[in-house]
Amino acid sequence: MLHQAYAILIFFIISTTTFANTAPTEHTLNSYKSQKFSRKELKAARYLEDYHWSLRKGKQKRALANYKALKKGGTFLFKRYKKILYRGISSKPDKCFSELSSDPISKKLQKLILKRCKQKEVQAFLKSNKPLSDNDSSVLDRNFNLLVGKKFKKRFLKRLQEMGPRDRIMISNSMKDYIYRVSKLPPKAFLEYMIVDHKITQFIQTNKLFELKDSSLYSKEFKSLVSEFKEQFINGDETEAEEALDRAISFYDNNREKIDPDKAWMLFIISGKKLARKHEYGSAIDMFKLSEKIASEENQYESMFQTLFALYRDHKLDEARDFISKQGFIDNYEKIGSKLRFWIANIYDQSKEYKRAKELYLKQIRTSPLNYYSIISLRKLRRLAPHYGASLLVSPFKVGGDASELSKDSQEYLRLYDLFLKSRSYSLTQLMAISLRKMPAARFFSFTSDQATKQAESLKAYFLITYFSNNGQHLHSFKEAYSTLNSGKLTLNN
Repeated sequence: MLHQAYAILIFFIISTTTFANTAPTEHTLNSYKSQKFSRKELKAARYLEDYHWSLRKGKQKRALANYKALKKGGTFLFKRYKKILYRGISSKPDKCFSELSSDPISKKLQKLILKRCKQKEVQAFLKSNKPLSDNDSSVLDRNFNLLVGKKFKKRFLKRLQEMGPRDRIMISNSMKDYIYRVSKLPPKAFLEYMIVDHKITQFIQTNKLFELKDSSLYSKEFKSLVSEFKEQFINGDETEAEEALDRAISFYDNNREKIDPDKAWMLFIISGKKLARKHEYGSAIDMFKLSEKIASEENQYESMFQTLFALYRDHKLDEARDFISKQGFIDNYEKIGSKLRFWIANIYDQSKEYKRAKELYLKQIRTSPLNYYSIISLRKLRRLAPHYGASLLVSPFKVGGDASELSKDSQEYLRLYDLFLKSRSYSLTQLMAISLRKMPAARFFSFTSDQATKQAESLKAYFLITYFSNNGQHLHSFKEAYSTLNSGKLTLNN
């Protein structure tokens, strides 16, 4: 359904977008043709996708097998990524931190290789029983967040206990650098190894890091009480569940200043959703009403939406309309969120109050023309009144000037996009789509006139919207349309 909605919007944009100089524009758009690839190349693209996933999952043997398959195939993909492919299977620490080209796939693979290299560095550091060296100092600085994280925490503490005074000074300095860098304290067990001075004390107090630590403990206890309520309720013990909920609310009221209100709000929302999924709508609504009491201004409408949606799912349309009326949503329709606007209109639609539903669908479209819920509203509106069309959304858009050809860089990126798309290498297709959209327009085309250069961004946007859409990639097309409309390169009507 989501992709269909995006497809509708792109169809609107393409069908209502025109260029003044059609001949040069058509030449530009057609200067790159979708290519045909051999079975060997398609197979290589799938090997590269699998190589990428094996690095992500840390499966070294599988990465090696894919490397050998790519090397044996000898396609342009292997030649293009030979250095980074080899680096991925060797993972030599001295090469991990050196820079590679700006090619998007090389950069992506480099990040994955770097992550694994850091883990290897940490493991080697923890295995060693030798006194710390200067090299160990740089390992500590690079990886302190990993060392105090879940995976290596116990082993790091064990090594700390075995260290002498000199090494502990080095650890203390690394810990302070970590605190300054991320404004966060490591787990409590590590703090006894830090040599406290005036500077670090002042930093911790100024940034209220201890208070944040206390806050997390109170939030954790509150979460535990809410979980206890959910467990009792799901087990069918309503009396115990009610008592558990009272305890959670009482705990929140007594410790309000020490519990992150956004976290408390989210706990009520999540709990309510879980209850609603089990069709316990009454209890879910109670949760959403509690969330409303502690919601910040920006979260108020989300709490109200969840209450309204629970009534809708429980087929209580009369109560839902009463709730809409009581909250004054119709009078403030343009001010509330698009999701809430759509479901209010849909509730009137389902209640067969079609005149009100039409008015509200139209308001939704005109308030946020590019929003997902506006696209769905237009589909609903066409069911009620078929004459509504694309003119609701997009104004005609004209570009003058000429561009001779797509640049060599853009053609290479488009070729890779085509190959990954046709081989169903979806993560690499996504990566190339992002890279095409981010490429500067001046690098995307080879221009022959100043006029074309001035309108390069608009021309590029038009090209990519058309290109992605023609390839059936409506999500990529929509993203390009959305960003260019937001930046004013394409325009909407009144």
